Amino acid sequence: MFMKNKVKIKRIIDLIMLLLMPLLMAYSLIGEMFHEIAGTVLFVLFIVHHIMNRRWYGSIKKGRYTLLRAVTTVIDILLIVIMLSLPVSGILMSRYVFKFLPSAGNISLIRTVHLLAAFWGFVLLSLHAGMHVKAMLNAVKKPVVVRWIRIAGLIAGVYGIYAFYKRQLGTYMFMRSHFIMLPFDEPVIFYLLDYCAIMVMFMMVSYIFTCIVQKRVK
Repeated sequence: MFMKNKVKIKRIIDLIMLLLMPLLMAYSLIGEMFHEIAGTVLFVLFIVHHIMNRRWYGSIKKGRYTLLRAVTTVIDILLIVIMLSLPVSGILMSRYVFKFLPSAGNISLIRTVHLLAAFWGFVLLSLHAGMHVKAMLNAVKKPVVVRWIRIAGLIAGVYGIYAFYKRQLGTYMFMRSHFIMLPFDEPVIFYLLDYCAIMVMFMMVSYIFTCIVQKRVK
């Protein structure tokens, strides 16, 4: 019973983290105070997630590294580095939640680090989640449900390709622009849906990669 509840708690935490990411990408569209609160919640859940999965750290040096395990490990390590740099840079720029702390010196540099970490963190978290989709689908007992989930994911993922270019994520990920163009004349829901579609796109990429690699191994 305890193990079943632990798995459920893990899944709930992971789901909340995924839902928070598109919200955080909206930044001032949802309000800077809410952005800071949501970012703090995400970081706390990130810490809890790693405490609950702490055995992973002990297994890094053990066993044989297949292609899939190597790629997964690299993504996980990069994600840890980015998810630690996000709250640090965010706290240094805080105007609400951590405003009692001393202000940072080079705000421009810290802002650049925060933006880079935000966009790359968004992508890596999506890829990380996608690598666990197959295991979750295997737990679904009804094939028809799995089929519809795959179809919905494929449709959302295809639209996500368009949304990726529409929202200029490539421009921000490689810092070809230091200014984020937010659509203040557009309903926030459209912006959030686009980022959800982009997230699904990257999840589908890692999901398909996982399926292909595992199939070739078999």
